[in-house]
Amino acid sequence: MTYSNAAHGCEIEVDVLTGAIRIARYVVAEDCGTLLNPTVVEGQQHGAVAMGLSGVLFEQMRYDDSGQNVTGSLADYLIATSTELPNFEIIPLHTPGKSTAAGIKGMAEGGVMGAIGALTNAVNDALASFGVVADRHSLTPMLLRDLLRDKL
Repeated sequence: MTYSNAAHGCEIEVDVLTGAIRIARYVVAEDCGTLLNPTVVEGQQHGAVAMGLSGVLFEQMRYDDSGQNVTGSLADYLIATSTELPNFEIIPLHTPGKSTAAGIKGMAEGGVMGAIGALTNAVNDALASFGVVADRHSLTPMLLRDLLRDKL
């Protein structure tokens, strides 16, 4: 087994009156080992970060009182599009892996979890002075407004 290693950084602004989150900067430093196809690797990195941010900001399964899924279509189950996502800054690192002859490391969707943690931590850092913690996803404006309601 081989794994890539990465660090994610996310700079945000939260409008405390509306609960809107604006991602000002998103940076990923990932060591993928030897690259066989740099274009594919960069696409995987962008796709994984987009997937993680989409999950944190929009994606949520909801059910009615009888247990019926009310988010069964893309009209109700929201996902991020390119207009909601920031530009991603990728810092490429290429330390050859020692356990494969070509020096490659497994990578693809590792950025999903990094994005979830980076954005959630950034939001909690922004809300810390109000004494609230966002402890669930998705971080919708409504959730943030509910958390901040009595704190402003």
